[in-house]
Amino acid sequence: LTKTDSVDPVQVGQNFFYTLTATNTGGSALTGLTILDNLPVELDFIGSSGAGWSCSGGSQGVACQLGSSLAPGASSTLRIDVRALTDGEVTNTATISDATNSANANAAQSTTIVDQPQLSFTKRANRSQVPVGETVRFDLTVRNNGSSTATGLQVSDRIPDGLSFVSAAGQGWSCNQAGLSVLCNRASLAAGSESTIAVEMSALGPPGNIVNTASLTVASGSPQPASAVVNVIDDMTPPTPPDLSLSKVDDVDPVNVGSEFGYLLTVANSGGDTQAPITLLDELPAGLSLVSAGGSGWNCSGSSVISCSFTGILASGTSAQVSVRVRAPDVAGSVLNQASVSTAGEENTANNSASETTSVVVDGGGGQPLVADLTLQGSVAPMSAVPDAAVAYTIQPLNNGPDRVPSISLSGLAVRGLALLSADGNGYECQVQGTAFSCSGPALSAGAGAPLTISARLTGAPGSLGSLSARISSGVQDPNLTNNDIGIDALIDNPPPAGADLQLSKQASANPVEAGAAFSYTLTVSNAGPAAAEQVTLLDNLPAGLSFVSVQGSGLSCSGGPAVSCQVASIPAGSSVSAIINVRAPTVAGDVQNTANVSAATMDPNPGNNSASATVGVDERSAVGIEQELTALTINDPTAAAAAGPVSQLCADPAPAFAEQCRILLQAADAGQAGDVSEALRAIAPDEVLGQTAAVLELADRQFVNVDARLAELRGGSGGFSLSGLTVVSGGTAVPLSLFQGMFANDDEIEVGGSGDLISPWGGFINGTISWGDQNLDNGNRNVTLDYDSYALTAGVDYRFSSRAVAGVALGYSNFDSELTEQGELTAKGFTLSGYGSYYVNDRFYVDGRVSYNLGDLDHVRFIRFGNGGDVIDLRATGSTDSSQLALALGAGYHYNTGPWVITPSGFVRFIDVSVDGFTESGAGANSAIFGDQDISTVQAGFGLSVTRAFSLRNGVISPQLDINFIHESTDDLTVQARLVGADPTVVFTLEPDDPDQSYGNVGLGFVYVTANGRQAYLSYRETFGQDGLSSGTLNLGARFEF
Repeated sequence: LTKTDSVDPVQVGQNFFYTLTATNTGGSALTGLTILDNLPVELDFIGSSGAGWSCSGGSQGVACQLGSSLAPGASSTLRIDVRALTDGEVTNTATISDATNSANANAAQSTTIVDQPQLSFTKRANRSQVPVGETVRFDLTVRNNGSSTATGLQVSDRIPDGLSFVSAAGQGWSCNQAGLSVLCNRASLAAGSESTIAVEMSALGPPGNIVNTASLTVASGSPQPASAVVNVIDDMTPPTPPDLSLSKVDDVDPVNVGSEFGYLLTVANSGGDTQAPITLLDELPAGLSLVSAGGSGWNCSGSSVISCSFTGILASGTSAQVSVRVRAPDVAGSVLNQASVSTAGEENTANNSASETTSVVVDGGGGQPLVADLTLQGSVAPMSAVPDAAVAYTIQPLNNGPDRVPSISLSGLAVRGLALLSADGNGYECQVQGTAFSCSGPALSAGAGAPLTISARLTGAPGSLGSLSARISSGVQDPNLTNNDIGIDALIDNPPPAGADLQLSKQASANPVEAGAAFSYTLTVSNAGPAAAEQVTLLDNLPAGLSFVSVQGSGLSCSGGPAVSCQVASIPAGSSVSAIINVRAPTVAGDVQNTANVSAATMDPNPGNNSASATVGVDERSAVGIEQELTALTINDPTAAAAAGPVSQLCADPAPAFAEQCRILLQAADAGQAGDVSEALRAIAPDEVLGQTAAVLELADRQFVNVDARLAELRGGSGGFSLSGLTVVSGGTAVPLSLFQGMFANDDEIEVGGSGDLISPWGGFINGTISWGDQNLDNGNRNVTLDYDSYALTAGVDYRFSSRAVAGVALGYSNFDSELTEQGELTAKGFTLSGYGSYYVNDRFYVDGRVSYNLGDLDHVRFIRFGNGGDVIDLRATGSTDSSQLALALGAGYHYNTGPWVITPSGFVRFIDVSVDGFTESGAGANSAIFGDQDISTVQAGFGLSVTRAFSLRNGVISPQLDINFIHESTDDLTVQARLVGADPTVVFTLEPDDPDQSYGNVGLGFVYVTANGRQAYLSYRETFGQDGLSSGTLNLGARFEF
């Protein structure tokens, strides 16, 4: 026995083969020759071939027998194909013996297996002939046939005389010209891959053959050269056409039925270089089945007709091979396989086809019948089950060889305790009749198997067996029939006691949800029976970050908290109960997984479905989500609710300056602390600015009081006079005559300012008011002014044109101080210039009017102060601005005299236009507010009634007066736009007060004291009523003199 390897050294992963030659050196024929090859672990068995030899086994060893005798002096060759698995030095030893010779002969072969790059380097020109002045492309291909990555690759292509460099490029390569060479570098080339560089050169001439040689070097290793020849020609010289020829040989003949063998097809070119792809066609005859087809440089496809394409250049005098592996038919005979080759530009096609005839035999090629040891293995799943349960028997036929069987037959019986349902397997055709089954199965190569599944139902009594028997057979001789039968048993168990199969499902109401948003889980417990479930407990341990809100469920007794627990006494079979757990999402984005479990006192035959999980994605908070949460908590607080929108925009993606206050606010919101949320929103929103227009209107009202008092005094010359709304009718020795006109019977108009007249046409006055108010607010009110006090002083001079007409001018100063919501403060002060006049149409009916213009200064302090727990925001913002005001008023009244009583009904209309300049706060950093201009107009209309009676004293007259007035005020809707200094300009607070239209009244009581020469003093107090939540009073002091 001799043994040689086909390749040495061998790369890891590469296929190679051993050739074993048995020679009879004796004088008589040898029979029963057996070769045993114990393969080392570094090798993997692929297959074997050899005329007359039949082999079985695998990677741990191959046993081969020669089916015929070996004559003296004769030899027989056996080929064993293997694959190299790991690197190292391996020694493969084989032993041969025969039927009569017990002295075995050995043969060993050492082979080196390496794990390293193995590079091949080829160079081809895209044309064999190139005319002078035209270009030729050289394809330089590097392939790593090794088992590891090659590094530090460099290709050097020297530019020969007669050619000039044009370009060079390749994917992963960096190329440039260096003198008379083209250098291309690449960092690495992975095992099993290849890469091509295209180098283009131009033909300079003169005509003739030019050899272009390149070399490949790597980081470790010797250079590898590769050359290509081109023939530079005059453009009139025609190229030599290619001339392809095809040869075809088989590697085994004869071959056993169903065995694998191969064809080697060689395409040779004896003409000029090919200029177009080469096509090789091999149409397999009936019965042959394709295993594989391929070759270096070839791309093959198809199954019954194999088409292979060679896209490279097959140079003159070279060849290219294709290996086609097939499987022989399952019937004996001969097969004729024909193939053909073609390419464009070829003139001689007579030698472009080839054929090969191969004999297919059933006797191992040496007169011996095919032999296959068939055996059965089996299993059942489950191995035990209750009566009436379904089970699956798996029968695994195996072919222990040495030969292939074209088909198998499987049959069997349900011996006891079984009802057969079906039989199925890949490649099988089966029938089930009663307690028996039979199947025709596929061909089995040596070492192969084909599983078959028998489905059945257990029918026996508990404690017995469900037994199945099976047998395998084929048309091939089986040397061991003892392993062709098998019996498989399944144990029939006692049924378990009746239980309740509880099943739990869990569903989130929303997914995903926003951070901090409220959502719910619905947990449904179903009882699939067969018994009722008693003392059922549902437990849901909420994961960290998920906040419990509430839980409810019909028929359930539940308790909440981090661990939510619900109990129910019983759930009948087929029924279900549900619990809804309301929660709030974590405040940070991410995924939250919540798992719940259900248990019962009743046994559960399937506890695997007693838990359920739901994973909910938590997104970053959005402005819309935050606004919905804040609005729900401030439904009874319109001021806070109005701020929810812009504050939500601030806190959806807060700037650093707002991050802490947004955290505190959202922490309170997530905890459902409505009071803290309202406090924070009111503090952030700069609503306090709305008090400015009210302050400016108060400045106007104080001046109305003082100037109206003067007009009342002046009207006293016709039927009486009034001081701060008080009317006096009396007489005295030193009182000006005009003041007592109503007491004379003479209806003639009294001359004023005439010679000797006691009444001067000029008059002067000083009037003052002190006012205070207390505003009681709740969260349903959007006013911002709380307690206030004010004072006003007015001085003026007037001229009486007649006893019926008078006009004057006055200058006043007013000051208004108020406490605002959120502990803020507001101060308004300014000067008012007024023109006024009064005219009596007759002795009792009068009309008066005035016009005023005010310039004021406004200063406010606003606090942004709120917190939650130990976290507090405390900021102070201040602001100043200017205001202007125009006021017009028209009034009328009529005096009724009844003895000493004077009753005067009156009415008036006032128009006031107020403008406040926009301004920017300071002191609160990013929370300081920027306000727009404020412009409003208001119209006041009212009517009233006063009653006066005069009492004469020794030094003058004192007159008490009681009056009541009703007023309706209609004001433009005031809207102030504001934004915060540190916020995005698109975040705008729209500030609106409560409905400014209102109806209210006042009632007053006063006293006037008149002495000689027109000197007067008065004191009055007036209380306002009908203004929601506001109680206010005014004290009016005044003095009048003439000159």
